[in-house]
Amino acid sequence: MRARGWLLLAVTLAVVLLLVGRTATVLYVDLAWFAAMGAPSLFWEQVLDRALLQGGAWLVGSGFAFANLHAVRRTILTVAVPSRVANIELTAMVPGRRLLSATIIVALLVGAVLAIPLTNWEDLALVRHGVPFGEIEGIFDRDLGHYVYWLPLEEALYLWSLVSVVAVTALVLVLYALTRSLRLEGRRIAASSHVRRHLSVLGALVLLLLAWSYRLDAFDLLQQGSGPDGQFLRVDHRVTLRMDAVLAYGSAIAALIILRTGWAGQLRAAFVTLTAVLVAAVLLRHAAPVVLARGDTLGDPARRDLDYVASRALYSRRAFDVDAIRMTVGDSSGAAPVPTRIASLAARTSLWDRTTLERTVGEPPPVTDRSARVVRPARNMDAAPMGWTVANGHLSALLLHRPTGAKEDWRAVVLDVTRPVLRDSTIDVAGTGGAEADPWPLVGPGMQGERLLDAAVAPEVPAASLASRTSRLAHAWALRNVSLLHADTAAAPPVLVTYRDVRERVRRLAPVFAQGSDVVPVQDGDRLYWTLHLYSASDRYPLSQRWQIAGRVYAYFKLAATAVVDAATGRVLLVSVAHPDPLMRTWMTRWPALFTPVSALPAAPRQ
Repeated sequence: MRARGWLLLAVTLAVVLLLVGRTATVLYVDLAWFAAMGAPSLFWEQVLDRALLQGGAWLVGSGFAFANLHAVRRTILTVAVPSRVANIELTAMVPGRRLLSATIIVALLVGAVLAIPLTNWEDLALVRHGVPFGEIEGIFDRDLGHYVYWLPLEEALYLWSLVSVVAVTALVLVLYALTRSLRLEGRRIAASSHVRRHLSVLGALVLLLLAWSYRLDAFDLLQQGSGPDGQFLRVDHRVTLRMDAVLAYGSAIAALIILRTGWAGQLRAAFVTLTAVLVAAVLLRHAAPVVLARGDTLGDPARRDLDYVASRALYSRRAFDVDAIRMTVGDSSGAAPVPTRIASLAARTSLWDRTTLERTVGEPPPVTDRSARVVRPARNMDAAPMGWTVANGHLSALLLHRPTGAKEDWRAVVLDVTRPVLRDSTIDVAGTGGAEADPWPLVGPGMQGERLLDAAVAPEVPAASLASRTSRLAHAWALRNVSLLHADTAAAPPVLVTYRDVRERVRRLAPVFAQGSDVVPVQDGDRLYWTLHLYSASDRYPLSQRWQIAGRVYAYFKLAATAVVDAATGRVLLVSVAHPDPLMRTWMTRWPALFTPVSALPAAPRQ
């Protein structure tokens, strides 16, 4: 082997080792984090599901790419590589085994590239472990879990299949054009019989994907009908669904015809079949429902959709848990609501609304440094929405502000909202949480970076240990922080706290749930907690009205749990609602260690 060949081999091995090392260290660090949080099984579920998705896509994509590339390879008789020795020009013929090896390598690379986008392991986890809803919709007679669990995964697989077929087909056309097996002669395209048969197979695959798309369209129609605001109507039920079924079966049959006629060289018959499929799609799927909806063939236009409107109202009430909404005052334990009189509002309502309180406490008070100079700290910015607590027996507002400077302390302010003068009711709370969280807080909204702690000083903090050289090397490599190789503390081996943002921390433990818009602080004695609502949400739930919530459109949205995060330790507790929905029951059944009963919470978060 020449020096150039050895250099290329060395560079290839170095790149492979870097990629493998990076992947291995990231997995090691993730396992250490999940183990510290008490959920190692969640890490292994994530690894298994990604291996099934991306590994399966890699195998299928590589096999599909190899079959097509090998078909192109058969049209190449020989490959000549010119070379020069001294003043003599030589032509070397590439052996067939080397061409086969190159074909396999390219196919593996194409399969790897195609497998990269399939990272939605949560969809596969819900398909494997999803608890059935126990309710059947009356159109296809399927459990509602089919739409919430299975349909997102099937749509992702369809999109992946479509992209794979289109990408490989484009690659095949380019290779055939380069080898002159597919060329333009005058005004016609000339192709050998081998190329024609190959392209006929790919055309048949495209028609099979078209048939698959009509199946998905039928399910999508239950989510987004042709009526106002996506209302599923009688014309959708009686006409459009049947047209989708006809077109799905028709496209599958047309795929067989295209394969047969293209293989035999009957191009005119193949062209007529393809034209018929396209015309039928326009007439049956788009024109026929519009024409029939305008007349009275489906019944009286004023009355025929009343049952569908009533069904949508029922599905929407269940999807958004409307019947669980209760109007109560104070204690919501089930006591009868207390009527509120307008005359008593002044005595029962805070003198300071949320906006006024948040704006008023925007400037930190001046402080005195060691040289007795008065220093005004940098202007603080809001760290979280306003929370509530009880201080000295009075209802008080809790506001958290973080400074613009990274090394400055956060500022916690408790405001007695029952007193009319704001300056008389301000109480600064500094260093809440104890010595183990110095500097305070350890975890908060929007916090970035890692924090190195002494395990002896912070025994309650769930964090990855850096006691071994392997752990230090893995964390330094995965986090790209060389200083971790020499990390050390005085009393005990160091531990590393990562993912310090509240939302990111909760999302890693409960990725299938939508998060509330606010991270609300709650104070309990000398400790601070962050609370975040989690919702079971889906945009695939059938026959329900769709609403835009927090920037996304949902057809199913229910309060599922509340995440309580200790600001001093970073420990996350998930508290389910009293009557969890099937999505929450799936997570509770599979990973019960993540959840805690409401009775085990501290007093303030529990209230």
